[in-house]
Amino acid sequence: MKTLVVKDTFAFLYLHEDIYSLTSILTSIHTYSEFFKVSKNKIGKYSTLKIESLSKEYSLQELVHEFMNYLLSVEKKQRGEL
Repeated sequence: MKTLVVKDTFAFLYLHEDIYSLTSILTSIHTYSEFFKVSKNKIGKYSTLKIESLSKEYSLQELVHEFMNYLLSVEKKQRGEL
């Protein structure tokens, strides 16, 4: 399964629950809420995020990649790995 699908106006991000906790996901969404709108669902062991940009300054792909980096750092901090 692809973990990221980017279209013109939105992106789908699939986050496996064994890697990303709900707390880290929600914290990261809150942090990026001024840059994009998110719809969250659950499919099996995946949290799925539909991301729609609110920013004219940054491309959707750039925002999604920055979000993924931030999410990973939040998760690692939560686990005590940073």
